Amino acid sequence: MLDEASEFIDEMSDEAVSSLKNLMGAYILEVANHQFPGVYYWHEEQNQPVFVSGEPSFSIGIMPLSKIGG
Repeated sequence: MLDEASEFIDEMSDEAVSSLKNLMGAYILEVANHQFPGVYYWHEEQNQPVFVSGEPSFSIGIMPLSKIGG
């Protein structure tokens, strides 16, 4: 979906790009949470959610919004 949208990025408003980024990020986070239950946190420096799974044995975190925006 992001690959297709990237073909039209120049025609999209900033608001539409931001909405698409947030929707895709939320989808990725929810799929991760469904597959590997964990906890959401807010990463202050990155100003975005981070999903952490595996605690207390280990922890793995993902922050998809940075990658989606790139």
